[in-house]
Amino acid sequence: MRKQFGAFTWLVSSVFVCGVAHADDGVPARCRAALKTTHAYLSKESETKSVYLDIPGGVELQVGYASGDAKATEMRGAGRCLSTEMSLGIGTIPLPSGWLAVDGQGTDSHVGVVLDARDREIMKYDIGAMAGVYASEATGAAPAFTWSKHEEVAGQPLVYVLKKRVLYMTLGQNTNFWGPAATEKEMAPLLAFVRGMKKPSSPPK
Repeated sequence: MRKQFGAFTWLVSSVFVCGVAHADDGVPARCRAALKTTHAYLSKESETKSVYLDIPGGVELQVGYASGDAKATEMRGAGRCLSTEMSLGIGTIPLPSGWLAVDGQGTDSHVGVVLDARDREIMKYDIGAMAGVYASEATGAAPAFTWSKHEEVAGQPLVYVLKKRVLYMTLGQNTNFWGPAATEKEMAPLLAFVRGMKKPSSPPK
């Protein structure tokens, strides 16, 4: 289930997004600014140290927590901001030029936002076994939804529904994206983004 600003303590190895080298020199600064939102909601009582690390294609925020001996600090990944692609397990989605995928804070799933080249929020995401299904044919048939449609992208089902001027899109079983879209013109870039998913180089485990 999503929680944009809840307890967020997954280790670096469990972060689902990865990136590759990118030529945009402005990415690190933009990413640090975007991740400050994540950092602002971390528990100040347990936080002892925080650093922003440049990684291929973006920035990773790591936070240190005291563990056992008060002098010992355990560094944990608190989120990544990337500019090249999102790795979803079921496939990868290239990010349009200038766009960023910025991790938020989740309790039991991988959440965050996608920003455009002007750092405006385009959509949110919630990914993982506990994320649930934001759009399904069964849910879409309910009166609360205006309509429900489905197709296939890179071998995975894509279901998308419109509810109260918000477009909800679910790829596979539990990869969710959603953003405001009252017209077909506003829906177009959101759908183009998820339809851009490519099959993974190796089958997901």
